[in-house]
Amino acid sequence: MTVIKRENYFFVDIPEIGDTFEDCNLTRPVPARIFVGKKGLRFVRCNMTNCIPPKDSVMDHCNCAQVKFSRKVFEADGHPLADKLPKGNTADAHEVTMRGSRVQKSIAADSMLREVR
Repeated sequence: MTVIKRENYFFVDIPEIGDTFEDCNLTRPVPARIFVGKKGLRFVRCNMTNCIPPKDSVMDHCNCAQVKFSRKVFEADGHPLADKLPKGNTADAHEVTMRGSRVQKSIAADSMLREVR
């Protein structure tokens, strides 16, 4: 079992080298499936904003909110990752669209989610 600890994968590719992630930031720019096809993953105290892990994953005290990031806010801050956001996200602030257990229910309902590898 490979454990990845305290890594920051904010808006960057997540390497598929671990079975367990502890205290990691896996935030995606838009809602996306992560680790497609992998089984038996465990996430402990991870920031998983906009992440949809495989259904059999174990989630232990993770932030699983779905957020619509504002491209306008990122550009105003001069954030180098602003170009990773869809051009339509021009609101004045970030908007939380889902929290907690509702995220799990939305996985089955939303078949338009991108897959991230």
